[in-house]
Amino acid sequence: MSYKITNNTTKDINILEKLVGQFYPYAHKTMGFSKPASIVFSSDVENGQNPLGKTAHYNPNINEITVYIDYRHPKDIMRSLSHELVHHTQNCRGEFADGAVTEEGYAQTNPHLREMEREAYELGNLCFRDWENQYNLNLQENKKMNEETLKKEIKEMLEEILAEEEVEEGFKSKAYNRDPESEDERKKKDEDEFGSQLAGAQSGVTESDEVDLEENEETELEETEEIEERTKTVNTAQARDAGGRRVEDAGVPVIKEEDEEVVEESEDTEAIEEVEDEELKEWWDKSLYTRLCESWIPKNKKEIL
Repeated sequence: MSYKITNNTTKDINILEKLVGQFYPYAHKTMGFSKPASIVFSSDVENGQNPLGKTAHYNPNINEITVYIDYRHPKDIMRSLSHELVHHTQNCRGEFADGAVTEEGYAQTNPHLREMEREAYELGNLCFRDWENQYNLNLQENKKMNEETLKKEIKEMLEEILAEEEVEEGFKSKAYNRDPESEDERKKKDEDEFGSQLAGAQSGVTESDEVDLEENEETELEETEEIEERTKTVNTAQARDAGGRRVEDAGVPVIKEEDEEVVEESEDTEAIEEVEDEELKEWWDKSLYTRLCESWIPKNKKEIL
């Protein structure tokens, strides 16, 4: 059955709302009230400071329960609520139809109202006590279940960790106890594979490739000999003085008479290009100029004069 809670205080009533949410259905089942009740949590500081102040009251005209909560324990507040719910049940049964007035001292002067109050104290306290015991038992069972669940989860986790460690230890033991012969066989297999790869690489060189390599070597040798020969020719040209005469030197071969014509033909611009020394080039130009003058002036002497 539905119910309505109103907070007329400035306090946080979250705990009370949770307790009421669990107790109200139990009270409805136990007491059997047929109409929903309105619950108002109220504050009265002056009343709360009074040791014998009001705790709660019920208005049968609007089915409203008012409970004062200042300076009170939640359990005591819930006990007052249970007491007033019994009065709400009595109202649902029509026991307030005679217009009973709940003024001060009514429980001592009115037998009918006294019986109603007795029932409220008896049923209200017992109902709340029974619910409280059941509530605490449920908490213990839930706690026990949570502990058992936690233990189960921890146990499963430990078993999983131990299983992983056993597998790891198994690998280590297998590696430690490896057969030496098997290890030697593995190394030999690796060496054989490497030898096969090396042989395959060497077999990739064909006979035509070897012939090409030999031809390249012969070509390089011929080029080297040619360079040496040309160097000797240049050294021979350097061994001549300004008049074209041969000069004997320890490091320069002397040109024979029968080879003079060949040497003279090689004394052209090609020899100049091969000589890199600037001083030698200057000397060569001067020598060439001198020879031209000696050859040209006698033939053209008349024209000059």
